[in-house]
Amino acid sequence: MSTAARLLIAVVAFVVLAFAVAVGATTATVYRHGSVRVEVEPADGGEIRVSVPAGLADLAIAVMPDEVLSEVSDELAPYFETLRVAGRELSGLPDFTLLEVRSRDERVIIRKVGRKLVIHVESSNERVHVEVPIRTVERVATRLAGRRFSI
Repeated sequence: MSTAARLLIAVVAFVVLAFAVAVGATTATVYRHGSVRVEVEPADGGEIRVSVPAGLADLAIAVMPDEVLSEVSDELAPYFETLRVAGRELSGLPDFTLLEVRSRDERVIIRKVGRKLVIHVESSNERVHVEVPIRTVERVATRLAGRRFSI
């Protein structure tokens, strides 16, 4: 076999291996952290459905501009400890409805289902459904609080 053929085989093997490692790392991240799912259905038609690995929340915080991070942190500061404790405590509880509000025009339900918070909002304008792993809520609150004090 010629040197060029061996080099080509080595490059192809490297690309396949790199792809397999990337897929494996992504799969492990999704498995470990779960995913955030958002569905929005406006009354006038159309639909948006997005599901992303919850681990991307850490990346979003890391790349958030300091002025935006500061504003978000200042607004959420009174709730950091509550979010962290709630995240820790909710994980061990059985499934239940945390909040249910009904009005003539709108219905909001927040439930703990498995290891996720499920938020469902229905109004005459749209339907919104969000699923967030409870660990993600706790982790984001902890990271935002840490970044807030390190700036």
